[in-house]
Amino acid sequence: RLEESLITPKQAEEVLPLLEPGDVLFERREWHLSNVGIPGFWTHMALYIGTPEQRRAFFDTASIRAWLASHEGGSASIEELLASRAPESYATMLTPYEDGNRRRVIEAIAPGVTFTSFEKTAHADSLAVLRPRLGKVAKAVALVRAFGYGGRQYDYDFDFRTDAALVCSELVYKCYEKGSARAGLQLPIEVVAGRPLTPPNSVIRDYASRGDSGAPFDFILFLDGYERPGRAVRADMQALCRSWQRPKWHVFTRTLP
Repeated sequence: RLEESLITPKQAEEVLPLLEPGDVLFERREWHLSNVGIPGFWTHMALYIGTPEQRRAFFDTASIRAWLASHEGGSASIEELLASRAPESYATMLTPYEDGNRRRVIEAIAPGVTFTSFEKTAHADSLAVLRPRLGKVAKAVALVRAFGYGGRQYDYDFDFRTDAALVCSELVYKCYEKGSARAGLQLPIEVVAGRPLTPPNSVIRDYASRGDSGAPFDFILFLDGYERPGRAVRADMQALCRSWQRPKWHVFTRTLP
């Protein structure tokens, strides 16, 4: 398969109403050459940012208004803050993506950190959505950081020690990175080829190992691709928790349940 994906446009359309700003997206495309060099089943991560209208509604809370008022000069809304902090990124986000759809996702892909459409993200063979168990202020901080990274180059060295350039999981990691006075996520870091890195597959493995009560995420969705019948099906949290163990050649052996 070249331009075809196991997830259909109709399935992608059905996923959109389930998403909230700040959700973390995991993707796999079976026949991408980059899969060879990335360890594990899950090979890509992205951050769902939503539309301006969705963010205004989602972040219209007392805690967010107090947080906005605490910034120098104050901001009337999350949109005003994003536009003032990262004007070039914000202007890009408002333009249609190359497929004609709205830009609702930020991800680090070649050549760099880019605002893309969810339709592009869901043009995949498997897709999972996890929601950080964090308050809305922490998610607003993550989005502000994400917009600040817009336009940075892709990190072909796969090195977390600098954020001058970023890979996909590094973008999510640094947007949600904990600070001394900032809530965030403690995502796993491994040393791969001598460099610190957070492989997307390791995030799913860590999620599975903690159990539902201790996990940093809530399960939202898993669209699981099956190569032989040529389609993706809805799967549950238990299936997602087992997915990180899949070998690279699993597409040749799996049949629909």
